[in-house]
Amino acid sequence: MRRSLRALLPAVLLLVMVSTTVFGQHTMFIPKPTTLTYLDGIILGDTLSNGKRADSLRVYVLQRGGTWFWENSVANVGWSLHIEAADTGSGTMPAIYARPVPGSSPLAVPGQLVDVEGPIYIKGLMISGYLDVDTSAFNTYGATFIFFRRGGASPDRMEFYNNVLVNSGQAYASAFGSCKVMKFVDNKLANDGTPPAFDLGNGRIIDCRNVGLDSLILINNTLAYGFDRAVRHLKSVGRVDNWIVDHNTFYENGGRYGLISLGAVGSNVQITNNLMIDPMAFGADTNYQRQFDFGECGEFYADGKVKMSWIYHSNINSDTLPGNKNTLWNIKHNYWYVTPQIQAVWDSAIHANWDPNIGVGRMLTDSIKAKLGADSANAFTKLTSFAFTKVPAPMTSVVLYCTMPPPNGTGGGSSGGVWPGYDHRLGAYYRDTMDCSYSTSSPAYTGASGGFPAGDLNWFPTRKAAWLLTDVQQQPSSGVAEVYTLSQNYPNPFNPSTQINFSIPKQTRVTLKVFNVLGQEVATLVDGVLTAGQHTATFQATQFASGVYFYSIKAGDFASTRKMMLVK
Repeated sequence: MRRSLRALLPAVLLLVMVSTTVFGQHTMFIPKPTTLTYLDGIILGDTLSNGKRADSLRVYVLQRGGTWFWENSVANVGWSLHIEAADTGSGTMPAIYARPVPGSSPLAVPGQLVDVEGPIYIKGLMISGYLDVDTSAFNTYGATFIFFRRGGASPDRMEFYNNVLVNSGQAYASAFGSCKVMKFVDNKLANDGTPPAFDLGNGRIIDCRNVGLDSLILINNTLAYGFDRAVRHLKSVGRVDNWIVDHNTFYENGGRYGLISLGAVGSNVQITNNLMIDPMAFGADTNYQRQFDFGECGEFYADGKVKMSWIYHSNINSDTLPGNKNTLWNIKHNYWYVTPQIQAVWDSAIHANWDPNIGVGRMLTDSIKAKLGADSANAFTKLTSFAFTKVPAPMTSVVLYCTMPPPNGTGGGSSGGVWPGYDHRLGAYYRDTMDCSYSTSSPAYTGASGGFPAGDLNWFPTRKAAWLLTDVQQQPSSGVAEVYTLSQNYPNPFNPSTQINFSIPKQTRVTLKVFNVLGQEVATLVDGVLTAGQHTATFQATQFASGVYFYSIKAGDFASTRKMMLVK
């Protein structure tokens, strides 16, 4: 039987009283448990006697070094679900495992951790779809299919920062109903897809196949061991107006249906500075079982088989959705490499005549290359050699299994045969041990925009700190900005970094600088020509002293200055 949520109420109210005093009006500090504790029960029990939420803006702050479990799906109807790790204290990031109460019925993990009906903000947590430190847990309880699933339409945001998400059955974030923004920054995402419980057609970071979004943003993430694609979006009923995929590391992505399916696009597609190692390990083949999703691009060989590409979008000639725009395409400074281990499996498949055409495939469709024009030559650079510092072995056994004919293999199918297993690592490995840094002599190390390393910059902390001082991330709105604006930085006061939003109504040169109270310039955040839209610059103040600073923008005839406070 499920536990009574009302029985948890006294403890929850005590936590509210303590956290309100220490952390602020909306914050509930949850200390690390000393007994088996279910976080979803605390969240669901955070109500008043009439059943209404105690605080619709509650922020749940988990003590570092703690471990919690999750047994029920939580629906945040009309309230924000905000869970983050405490900024202070020792210990590893808080860990959350999907796990039913022993003896409960049904004896299975929830199909989804959160039924998303409001804003989602998750920061600094390790979340696993099952208790992976228990070797029997997966076979006994299964794995959570989708961590955060939006079912209905909502103008809200789903945001994930600095997390380790592992062991989903299908996806970490799904939108089957429209939402405004899906954003992943500074995360490690691994083991997305848990075969053989779920077939190889599953395993994604984001699944927004049939919806529209204002923006989909992936910046400085590491994605390892996924079996389908990083992002699935199809053209069906909506378009993603703005794509930003910048400085991500992709390692061992099976690519059952590619790496990124863009679907119907809108104003902006930016895919820049990424590092892709075995990004479509299952290869490009002519197997009929993998044709359907790839076929959205509308590009086929003479025999009718689709031309498989890592990145593809819906055929522009069949895109009849409203809002079709003259898309700004920005795809450049991406680096890729196929490991000798994966290449050897492809070679063996050709030699055995299992699939005489299997290979690396195309990075982009012909239609995208036509949009890029001469810039398509700089979109992707092949590395002649490459090695990470410490990562799991390539997924050779799974690629062989997917290529080999029955009875041992699937013959190109997504299931069947004899499952071979792979170098499956626990969540703690991805949190503490994996190291995707690489040699500074690699062309990729200075190959990204501004001479920075390609891929997730979190593996090069010094270089990331420099990047944060100078970087401006373009996040255009669904419409063109009508006026020049400079917003108040957030957070403010801040330590050690803050974001500054501004908008410009037309393409123009922009400078954004920071000054101290003496009027001395201490940092230049932006200095260049930007396109019309909304933009965000990050000010990293690690080396600066506490105090008042001013930030000033000049764009065309527009000039504005605001004050901010650094408190250390």
